[in-house]
Amino acid sequence: MSAGPEFGCLPTAIGSMPHVDPDEACSAVMKYLPGIPAWPQLPRRSFEERMVAQCSEGFPGLVREGDKLRIEPSAGFESALEQIYIDCDEGSFHKYGISAEYAAGLAAFLSRAAGSRIVKGQITGPITWGLTVTGRDGLAILYDDTLAEAAAKFLRLKASWQENTLRKVAPDAIIFVDEPHLVSLRSVFTPIPEEKVPVLLGEVFRGIKGIKG
Repeated sequence: MSAGPEFGCLPTAIGSMPHVDPDEACSAVMKYLPGIPAWPQLPRRSFEERMVAQCSEGFPGLVREGDKLRIEPSAGFESALEQIYIDCDEGSFHKYGISAEYAAGLAAFLSRAAGSRIVKGQITGPITWGLTVTGRDGLAILYDDTLAEAAAKFLRLKASWQENTLRKVAPDAIIFVDEPHLVSLRSVFTPIPEEKVPVLLGEVFRGIKGIKG
């Protein structure tokens, strides 16, 4: 068995940066975090680069209303959800990429980080995603068992695509699953079904073969 990477307390970044220019952001990353560079998320650049929107590209029935995301089922919605399950079972993640429109920092990073020993990426977790995106009834989809499970599988495929893409420029990749909304666990204001947390997170983690957290 080959030894894993040695970190030696090397720093990396959480992901989000204040820049709007992806090349400037990548230059800063490569200058200050050469040991474990992380591709920069640029939420000030556009709505699409905000953490939930960034990982929403391609989800069936997703529509934007101002700064909100909502699921609006239409013709073919059920079959599109079923396809997510099929793709998970088959490990077919190639059509679940994040385009440059949604992640300009990632697109720029891939050309700048070639030759790195290890790189770091990130994806929005299913709890945060599920509490932010709403259904037709206006409720967060986390409370809809079918949509919550489909979203977790969708994010699993996104994570697989990202890990495999990053490993084209470095032998190892770290993928963080970002879950800021877990702070609401056991809160009376934003109740999170506790039994769903390990199940949905576990689904996403299954899409990451290497280092994750």
